[in-house]
Formats: sequence, C-alpha cells, structure tokens
Amino acid sequence: MRVPSGDFKGSSDDKPANMKKILLIESQESLPPRRQLFLNTLNRNGYEVKVIFWDRSGTNPEREEKDGISYEWIKVEANYVDAKAFMKLPRIYFMFFKKIINERFDVIVCGHSALLPLAVIAGKTKKTKIVFDVVEFYIQDFFIRRPVFIRWISPIIRFFENLLVKLVDGVIIIPSYREIYSGRFRRYNSNITIIKNVPVLGGDAPEVEECNEELNRKYEDNKVIIYAGSISYEWGITKLLESVLIIKETFPEVKLVILGKPERNFGQVIRDYIRDNNLDYNVDIVGRVPYSMLSHYFRLALIGAAPTQPVGKYKVFTKGTSRKIFEYMGAGLPVLAPDFGEIALAVKEEDCGILVDSSDPRQMAAASVSLLKNPDKAREMGERGRKAVERKYNWQIESLKLLKFYNEL
Repeated sequence: MRVPSGDFKGSSDDKPANMKKILLIESQESLPPRRQLFLNTLNRNGYEVKVIFWDRSGTNPEREEKDGISYEWIKVEANYVDAKAFMKLPRIYFMFFKKIINERFDVIVCGHSALLPLAVIAGKTKKTKIVFDVVEFYIQDFFIRRPVFIRWISPIIRFFENLLVKLVDGVIIIPSYREIYSGRFRRYNSNITIIKNVPVLGGDAPEVEECNEELNRKYEDNKVIIYAGSISYEWGITKLLESVLIIKETFPEVKLVILGKPERNFGQVIRDYIRDNNLDYNVDIVGRVPYSMLSHYFRLALIGAAPTQPVGKYKVFTKGTSRKIFEYMGAGLPVLAPDFGEIALAVKEEDCGILVDSSDPRQMAAASVSLLKNPDKAREMGERGRKAVERKYNWQIESLKLLKFYNEL
C-alpha cells in the first residue's frame, strides 16, 4: 500500500478533549493521496483512525499498522468497473458489517457511493456519526467508461445517493464549477464542507543526496517535462505523447518523464504508441513512486504537464480541484494546463503557466517549445506559482477546515 507523506499537525487548540475513533470504509485497495492526507492529519491531531479496504485483487495483507493508523483488508475478488462487482456488493456489505458491528467508533466515514448504504446502516445501528467523504466522483468515472448505462442507471443512482445524503451527518467534497456537486448535496444536507485538493507546503521529502545524484546523472542530457498522476485517456497522456513527437523536432533531447500507474489496460496502449513512433529515448515511464520522491523528480524538470481532456467530470472541475497543478506550482515549475472550464483557473490567475487546448497536441507542443526556448520566462512563471501555493493553495490552510469539521461534528 502506498502511503504518501505530508502530515500536518495543528495547534493544541485543535485537538479534541477526548480521543475520538474514526473508521473509514474504502472501496479501493489503497487510499488516494488526498484521503491519506486527511487521515494523517486527523491522526496527528488526536483522533484514532482505522481503515477497512475492499481487497479486490486478494493480494493485500489481512492487516497492517503504519504511522499510528490501522489498516485492514476484506478479500472479495472483483474487477473495478463491471456488473459482476456490483453483484458482489451484498456479500461485501455483510463482511464489512460483520467486522465492524462489535467495534466502538465515534464516526464512520464512507469514501464511495457504492458503500454509502452500508455506512448509513452501520451508523444508524451503532448510533454514531456518519460522514460522506467525496474525494473522487466515481459514478461519473463509471459513466465515462460505460456511457451506454447513462440513460437508465444515472437517475436511479442519483436518487438513492441523494436519499442517503439526507441521512448522513456531514459531507466533505472537493470544489466544482459553480458548485455543481456541492450545490446538489447541499439541497439534502446543510453540513457541507468544501476542501481544496492541495499539497502540503514544503512537502516531506527527505534530502537523499544519492537519489539526487542518480537522477541528475540519468537525465543530465535531457530537457525534462514531467507528468505525475493517473495514466489514462482522460488525463491526456495520449495527446501529451503526440506533442512530444512534435517537440523533439526542435529539441531532440526532450524527455517526458511519466510518474504514475496506467489505468486498466492503458499501459499497453501507450507502450505500443511509444514503440511504433520511435519515442523510446524521449519517454520514460517510471511508474508509481513514493509521494516523498516526487520533489526529487520535480527538481529535474523544466515543465509540469497537466493535459486533462474536456470530458465527463473534468468539465466541471474548478480551481482547487486538480492536485497535480498545485504540486507543479509548489515545485516552482511553469504549468502546461488545459484552457477549458476552470480546472486551471489558478494557473491563469497567477500567470504561472500556459493554457492550451489540451485536445490539440500541436498547441501543447508549441507552448512547451516556447517555455524551453525562454528559460528565464519559464522560471518567472514557476516562481509566481510557488509563491501562490505558499500564500493560499496549501494543506496547512485547508487542514484547518477539516479539523473544524470533525471537531464540530
């Protein structure tokens, strides 16, 4: 399990008088960085935290404890998005309920709509507080990949989700364009807290000289463009690869360094593209790295790429939603970001990058070449982004909202 660093310890005034126990039920096998950050913060500020995962692959340990947080896995093998996984929900409900019914906890947190009925049943049975933590819009992701179901299943899911939101004690949610998502939930629950998806100020990366020297040697002859995050069509990897084909005509030494794990079978798609277009030298797929290692790679980069595509939920993302953009800004990198909607509004407002049509590789290539040809301009953009993160787009600020929400709950 990948546990990112970046804990924030609030003041003693933020700590509850008596330690409270929080239980998170999670449909994935590991935690998204944002939710791990939440739990680390709560744990460091006087809350006892436990997580129970749905182990769909059957490859995780039964239990584990790390940095004061307890983790357990319930093994029910299933794919992530298909009808068979939904058919196994009754079984997973029973196994979760059996595990938690005899435990004492003060708050049960649900991290996925599919587990929300279980959270409500368990919370009402044990007379404890219930929180719906909307870190990702999984249902919208499902519709992107299975659009044939939209017409008949979308109203059903929304109806039950709205009904269940009425029964929880609070909702934590990321920002959205014109509060499309938070506004919908606010119609059914008044206790809504919006928390931006931002990094920890300064991070928690160890200064490992051997690591820096090794990476410096590896990329010393390259002009590095960095991409960190999920690898999928929606996040724009294919368009980014197409842009590298054009960039290398001007800068043959350009190197796109990809930090992340391909979704489903997408890894083979991009490997085939790299092979068929002779990009082996110009693209390095590093894979998923510990969160604490990101800063080492960022130090070597000249540009941070966030080529999100204008599809599905991404059209209603807004400032405070895309963590990778703020990670780049915090690292002092000029950001290559999409010009649709408000997902890169912070980049525009702070003048810390270039906005382009992310569906057009030629525009991305032209912007990248411009930044590589004008390093002074790129550095100035990066510095403006770094200062903006220090002022207002950091976890030290957002964590106070999280602690206030749970302390008042």
